[in-house]
Amino acid sequence: MSQLTLLPMPEKPRVMHLTSSIPRWLSPVVAAEVAAHVEAGGQAVCFRFSSGEKKILRRRKVIAPSVWAERHRIVEDSSIPGRWKNLFTQYLVGIMDAAGTPGVEVIIICKTAQSGGSEAVHNVVGWSIDHAPGPVMYVFPDEAAARENATDRIIPMITSSARLREYMTGYENDASSLRIKLAHMMIYLAWSGSASRLGNKPIRTLVMDELDSENDSLTFSEENILNLLDGLFASRGDIMRRCIDEAFDMLTKYHKENRMKVEGWKTNDAWRVNRRAVLPYCVNAEWGNPRINYGRHAHELNDLDRAMAFLEGKSLEQITTVFDVFNRMGQQFGKDALGTLYESTYFEFRGYKKGTLHLHFKDKSLWERFNIEAARGKNWLPDDYKAREKEDRARNKFADQNGLPMAS
Repeated sequence: MSQLTLLPMPEKPRVMHLTSSIPRWLSPVVAAEVAAHVEAGGQAVCFRFSSGEKKILRRRKVIAPSVWAERHRIVEDSSIPGRWKNLFTQYLVGIMDAAGTPGVEVIIICKTAQSGGSEAVHNVVGWSIDHAPGPVMYVFPDEAAARENATDRIIPMITSSARLREYMTGYENDASSLRIKLAHMMIYLAWSGSASRLGNKPIRTLVMDELDSENDSLTFSEENILNLLDGLFASRGDIMRRCIDEAFDMLTKYHKENRMKVEGWKTNDAWRVNRRAVLPYCVNAEWGNPRINYGRHAHELNDLDRAMAFLEGKSLEQITTVFDVFNRMGQQFGKDALGTLYESTYFEFRGYKKGTLHLHFKDKSLWERFNIEAARGKNWLPDDYKAREKEDRARNKFADQNGLPMAS
């Protein structure tokens, strides 16, 4: 019997991709380790995203509200139930798409009854939930109309759409008739009354539906619309300062290591948030993929990111949040996401199996501004600090008027 000789298979050549510089998208910690590795004469490092990573990290293309409605809106309470079709109400396509056009701030629809206008507005709200999240307020003629529309139209719009259901928290109390709490935003329902009373919430999208002349408290007029909008914009600064205060309190209430004493402030109880902070009970790793707990913890983290964005003059939808990054990485890598360093716009962070989330402020100057604004809201800043700020503002105003260098 002849004997076959098995020859070893030739090794597959290793392909290496060389680059002249370290990619800017690396976190500072990883970038420093790579730089040290290269300087020590180590082998060249290849950076490449897998197909799964590309799928998770790729920013979803924004589509027009009318296109979104045909893909994701299911109509239940209608003479033509089922998936939304622009074919039946072609005159609403332009109205919906105008609402998603940058620069458009106010849209007034003059229409007849039962022409689909209200459903078109719901489509725009659904599109906003998916592509441009931010607090929404519906204003109806009375409380009964607000509760009826929430129960019969708004909540079913969310629950019947597979895309919008992803944003629900899963808690029954978060889908009440006057306030709908999603994982990343709120929907409020109100009825006509004092414009100033309705203006105490931060709102991105305002819907005023079926407000007629029979109700004199908030008739559908240009004056009342502008008064309500003025109230919302005027209160934005105060609301965001409260957001900073609440984020500050959230970071300092759990662990004493999260805060540090500051000498020279008005009270011995004054402190500032440490640049590294630990938050308990944030991560859920017991069932399924690791994720940030929905409900209070998700809202607190988003409020923290919202406060940081406010300090830079940005909105929440313009940044990458801790909530979004960790949940996406948990969905992609499962348990391997635990303990791994990730990076959002303002933080480097790790989530752990025991439920803690470790945060590190990336930008030192922004971290200092966050502490100063929180201390200002609590009246902790010394009088001489306020005097220096007032002097700097006056000097900058004079310099701006006369083309001189600004005060640093």
